[in-house]
Amino acid sequence: MPKHNGTVTIPVLHLGTLQSDPLTLSVKPASAIQSGSNDSKQPVLLEIEAEPDAPYVQGEVRYTVRLLSRVPLREASLTEPLAGDALVEKLGDDNEYTVQRNGASYQVVERRYAIFPQHSGALTIESPLLAASIPVSGRRGGMFDNSPFAGFPGFGSMFTETKPLRLRGRAINLDVQPQPADVQGNWLPAHALTLTENWSPEPPVFRVGEPVTRTVSIIAEGLSAAQLPAIATDVPDNFKAYPDQPQTSTETQGNYLIGTRTQKIALVPTTAGEMVLPEITVSWWDTDARQERVATLPARHINVLVAKPGATTTAQAPGSSVPLQKAQAEETRVAATSDTPAVNAESDQSGSSLAYWPWIAGVLFLAWLATLLLWLRDRGKPSREALQAAQADTPTTTKHRLAESRTGLQKACMASDVKAAAKALRDWAAARWPESPPKGLPELAQRLGSEAARREVIALDRLLYSDGNKALAWDGKTAWSVLKDGLSHAGRGDLAQTTESLPELYPRFS
Repeated sequence: MPKHNGTVTIPVLHLGTLQSDPLTLSVKPASAIQSGSNDSKQPVLLEIEAEPDAPYVQGEVRYTVRLLSRVPLREASLTEPLAGDALVEKLGDDNEYTVQRNGASYQVVERRYAIFPQHSGALTIESPLLAASIPVSGRRGGMFDNSPFAGFPGFGSMFTETKPLRLRGRAINLDVQPQPADVQGNWLPAHALTLTENWSPEPPVFRVGEPVTRTVSIIAEGLSAAQLPAIATDVPDNFKAYPDQPQTSTETQGNYLIGTRTQKIALVPTTAGEMVLPEITVSWWDTDARQERVATLPARHINVLVAKPGATTTAQAPGSSVPLQKAQAEETRVAATSDTPAVNAESDQSGSSLAYWPWIAGVLFLAWLATLLLWLRDRGKPSREALQAAQADTPTTTKHRLAESRTGLQKACMASDVKAAAKALRDWAAARWPESPPKGLPELAQRLGSEAARREVIALDRLLYSDGNKALAWDGKTAWSVLKDGLSHAGRGDLAQTTESLPELYPRFS
């Protein structure tokens, strides 16, 4: 299986006094099989599309891979595209359908990605690599050709002779545009961006001392939630503000990522009168119109009512348009027009307060009893220092170790450094299975999620003990394209999970 294009020579094979002739092969690039006028003769095609071809830095590139096959594919796996300094996100699930090409029917598996370039200038996206086995036309296992089972559908295909196939589509070259110099606000290159708000209660009623919850969301089409800025929560001095932790989510809608950032804030007015909640703005860059836009929630003019009779009022804050005396007069007027005299109301409130004391005492007793029981339960627990030592390897630390070793493996593969790649693999395995790390690369290979990745690890282990020339000839870049997928689908136990990256394209048939 050639690792590069050009002229490759198969050396002489010796058997006792016999020897073969050397064999010279002319190897074409992987993408050449899909060029020219011979596409109709190919049983498997790999089509690549990307748009736009001149995206903005940190803007979304919609990347589509279509695998077309008119023969059954066995043990098929498809790696992810390699995009250098860019973030790659898979969009949704694969789509499967059938198309007609040049009079032939092809089964199609379509896979979509969102790619975000992280720097301006030229960017090359290498196509995913397909590894599979396809049947050899007109050839089957000879001993079963004349068997009584040869005529049964599906049985003969079990013994059909196959050959390996490795196929890569065309590379995509992008001209990534920098951020325009005249952009004043946030750099958010998106297809669309909106601001929304909701209130609880709806519609909102503002009254001194009573909270009202405002929920503001940024929804961006063509950005992930991690790219969205914090939402401004400025309020007038007449309010107390209690913001909640922001909530973020990233979903797929069609060919775009939809990033959402939501901020809830409880607003408590401290004085009555006419108030203005300031507008909220988020500037963004329209990648379709290629111009800066601003999403706005307009300023809201509200009327804050006085506190309900009997509630504690707050002194007037500077700038209030209603004097405190007027608010108190309004409270007096409401009390005077009530059906129940004010004196009786005060007497009822005093009686009610006295009636609550036995209940309050009972609640305090139960709280004390619960505290005593918790103290007795925790006496046998380990100290805080012991807990901190036991929790030193937190999930965040483990995730960091996995990411660090994975990055080290990628760098080693790109540099075709066999020893560094083997060390990075062992470090990754120790972080992935801290309870039962594999004892060597062969055991690690059995835990990976694809047959192609297992073969690469076994080959890497053999290179560690081979001569230096073989190690120097190792194609680390191709190995990384295979290992990347295998690490992502590694098993949890000591045995590999036998999963396929692609579903079966065809039912079994003879």
